[in-house]
Amino acid sequence: MGLEIQKKKDGSLKSNWWYGRFMINGKQHVMNLGVEVKGKVPKTLRTLGDTAFECSRTLAALKLKEMVREANSLKVAEKHLQELYELKSGGSLGQVPITDIDDQRFMTPARRGRSLDREKIHRIALQDFIRYVQENHASVTYVSQVTKSMARGWLATLDVKKYSAVTYNDKLHILRVT
Repeated sequence: MGLEIQKKKDGSLKSNWWYGRFMINGKQHVMNLGVEVKGKVPKTLRTLGDTAFECSRTLAALKLKEMVREANSLKVAEKHLQELYELKSGGSLGQVPITDIDDQRFMTPARRGRSLDREKIHRIALQDFIRYVQENHASVTYVSQVTKSMARGWLATLDVKKYSAVTYNDKLHILRVT
């Protein structure tokens, strides 16, 4: 956790704003703190600057502390929601990996049963979607991270492949149900 100033190679300021670096859930975040760097900037942040610079550094440190506290409170709220779900349902709320959506989809029983051919078509469509997400959105690991824009991107690739309207709608339905 720390304060940063972005500088160019020649030592001049790249940005006139303070930035804060901190870790939440094992993920590092760098955010603009909205505090302007004022005064004469020393060569390194380990040395003291003039009064105006030190005042802006103090304001930035307070802002960073506030942001970290807020981020941690959101983390605590998320944990409380998880516990509430576990109390009400009797089970834990699990994340489904993106690679397992085709297996998860077919674990639930169908109302009228499924033909083997239909199930095979659905699995192929879901595996195609999984491949698209892995190639174009490598940071996505869980189904909960998939957004509408990602699904629309996959559907756009279907348009490029010139699928018929019936096939397109069938794949859209498979994705919606999943």
